[in-house]
Amino acid sequence: MPSGGKRPNAGRKKGQADSPKAHLQKLMKPHAAKAIKALIGNLTDENASVRNIAAKEILDRAYGKSPIAITGEDGGDIQVTIKKIIHSATD
Repeated sequence: MPSGGKRPNAGRKKGQADSPKAHLQKLMKPHAAKAIKALIGNLTDENASVRNIAAKEILDRAYGKSPIAITGEDGGDIQVTIKKIIHSATD
């Protein structure tokens, strides 16, 4: 058997409906260019909040969202305790 490639019977079956997310994406994609133009148009809005939100949305899509640091108390490391619990079949 050659390495790589698709697994047998993997993926969506023929005639099977798209997932709700895929269905929404198909419906929304034709409107994406119009939505981007609207965001760009909002960059010149009189309201600073509208301009900032539009700028943030454009930058998030162009460069990705800024990473968010996850820290413990006082900005320190997060402490994690993992306990292994074993149940017997007779419990």
